[in-house]
Amino acid sequence: MGASMSSESQRASAVCAYLAVASAAIIGLWAVSMSGGLFGPDARYMVAAGRWILENGRVPETDPLTLHTQLPYICQQWPACVLLALVHDLMGETAVHALFAFIDILGTFVLYLVARRVGLRGALATVLSCVIVLWMAVMEASTPRALDVICIALCWGATARYVETRDLRILATFPAIGILIANIHGALWPCALMLPLSLLIDARLNIRSRCQVVLAAVLTVCACALNPYGASMLALPFQTVGSDNPMLTGVWELRPMVPGYPGEAAFTLGSCAAVLALTAKRGGAVRLFSYGCAMTVGLAALSLMTRRNFLLYLAVLVLVSGELVGIGKTHEGSPFKDAMAARVSLFMAGSVLIYTIFLLGTALDSDFPRYVSQSAAFDATHRAGVDTGSPILTDLDTGCEAELMGYRPTLDTMVEVLCGVYSGVDVLTPAAAALTGKNTTAYCEELGIMAAVLPSGYYDAAVSHLQGAGWVVVHDDGTTVALVSPNFKAWD
Repeated sequence: MGASMSSESQRASAVCAYLAVASAAIIGLWAVSMSGGLFGPDARYMVAAGRWILENGRVPETDPLTLHTQLPYICQQWPACVLLALVHDLMGETAVHALFAFIDILGTFVLYLVARRVGLRGALATVLSCVIVLWMAVMEASTPRALDVICIALCWGATARYVETRDLRILATFPAIGILIANIHGALWPCALMLPLSLLIDARLNIRSRCQVVLAAVLTVCACALNPYGASMLALPFQTVGSDNPMLTGVWELRPMVPGYPGEAAFTLGSCAAVLALTAKRGGAVRLFSYGCAMTVGLAALSLMTRRNFLLYLAVLVLVSGELVGIGKTHEGSPFKDAMAARVSLFMAGSVLIYTIFLLGTALDSDFPRYVSQSAAFDATHRAGVDTGSPILTDLDTGCEAELMGYRPTLDTMVEVLCGVYSGVDVLTPAAAALTGKNTTAYCEELGIMAAVLPSGYYDAAVSHLQGAGWVVVHDDGTTVALVSPNFKAWD
């Protein structure tokens, strides 16, 4: 009877933990959705890029969306772009919101599943996992970053299994994940290589096992080259991580944590030190030479260099927590009390999950005022006679909306990265000068720009300059302003 109750308690506790983690992820997604984060600028650009790929039947090699067609171009998420374009154009924007929410929740489940398989148990560990998952859900927002988390989790699970069994076939996981991530998010293809490299220092492996891991690492690099851009994709992350190129400073996720994010930097250093201390306490000093500690230290260092990696570091914290709990002692409690507590917890977690799903459902169909305003501005511009495909003066944010609406903007979220990474033609400096009101009309005349759509209150000097040159305001709702050149006669 006691064994039966204990088994029932364990099953109920496991279900309760999954429900709690799912609730945490959904709460984060609800908060993001209410602020327009489930279909932000990056996602809008991706829809436009996916449309271009579908129309042309190939991936672009030069910038296909902005005015700057001379810039070399890598569409590092081309399958995701195609999928988003199909979902958006066939089912609408709400379906895109739901797709991102599904991917993020799926990433949460895969991450927590692997963490539990390597040993994650207990209320405290589950609560900490919920906090981290909530944080991750907010960070993932409208980007397929959850797919990166899934790849890390699958590689972690394969690594734990290999250490346990030494089965050579398990190492085939890493090249397979390499092909996957090199195509769905090319800049983060090293995610497939991190675990094999970390495994090389693990004290539990012998020489023969290390040789097998080296072979798997080499095959993983070769597999990652199986993408439409080949070796060019492999070089991409090393051109941005820790870069001090001033052209990249506007991309928040490429900035170092210090001095921009001191709180996150302190958390990263403190949590990394805690993992090392607990590992040494529970497993002895030799356990510090393990893939879990190597991943923790490595991603902590990468996160301090470039904030983009912080999401992966949070995922590793959940996974390494499973390793830490797994090497600790288990507590044997009363089977009856455990079963009752598990049932009560299960009821409460289920109730919270149902409520959070309802909350998320109400938010998925909501429109964020900024994007509604931008859409209205482009509609007014179109009614004024500026057809799709025309060049538009924009900043990075409105540029992505312009691409979604079919226009060719001066800037979008990719131009800054492309210009900084490849040291191509500097299109940022003249664009920045024009947006601050310096030679704005001359810049527009040089590029054949006959309309401008900009956020209100940010570029007042440029708007005043254009109005002084006779440009007509066709939309201004206090959030977004749209102007048309007096030389453009189609709207008369």
